[in-house]
Amino acid sequence: MNNFGQTLRKLRREYGLTQELLANTDYRLSSSTIAMLETGDRSESWAPLDREQLWYIVEKLGLRPSDIDQLLKSANASTLRSEKEELYIQEKFEGLKAIWIFARVIRDFENNWFRVVSGNVTSKEPVKYTYFTARPGNFTDLVRKMIRAGIEESVIKSQLECYKLPEELFVSNFAIYNPGLPDMYCCGTTTEHGKGVEFYTSSEGFRLFELLEHWKGKIDRGDPIELDVAKCVFRENLDMNNNTSISPFTEPEHFAMQS
Repeated sequence: MNNFGQTLRKLRREYGLTQELLANTDYRLSSSTIAMLETGDRSESWAPLDREQLWYIVEKLGLRPSDIDQLLKSANASTLRSEKEELYIQEKFEGLKAIWIFARVIRDFENNWFRVVSGNVTSKEPVKYTYFTARPGNFTDLVRKMIRAGIEESVIKSQLECYKLPEELFVSNFAIYNPGLPDMYCCGTTTEHGKGVEFYTSSEGFRLFELLEHWKGKIDRGDPIELDVAKCVFRENLDMNNNTSISPFTEPEHFAMQS
């Protein structure tokens, strides 16, 4: 059994579907095809599953984001996701309670994102959205659009919040699903012409969560966000008497690289 077959079988059983229930001939996936995929008992001439077939499996099983990544990796498929695929994840994430979005520019007032966000904040188990942005005017646009859509002010106030951060901090965009919870999941965005075009899993999720939690707490308390003073610590002409610098022309008795 190959890695993909093992992963497919494990996830199918974990999510409670038989091979027959997973099968769909519209996607060229009969129950016998799925059986052969799981056992690896297939001809070498078989082409690997395409993106449409893989994403059908994702939706049919209702996979959680981390399991989506596992399935795609086992199939040697890209874990980069399109906007359509990321919209699906945000809309169908079972047990989603909160999302923290770190983005220089907020896009959630745009049609496709607005449909998902407004649906999540007004659902029976509403999702809380926290935005960290350099341009809160886009957040204002989102709030106004929700008001025009008839969403109650009390819902908006309880399910949306926004923090303005310095523009210089936004070297990338990312989102943290269920921040601080056991199933926390983080993804980042690759951009093109200023817009996120592909989404990828970030292994730095916990570190990013701690950083935003720290900044959020400072802002809530009215404390400034202080950054370390920038300085050059290694250059040819720095004074060796300065303990924080090192000269490449003098060998100190001992030097341990600092992480």
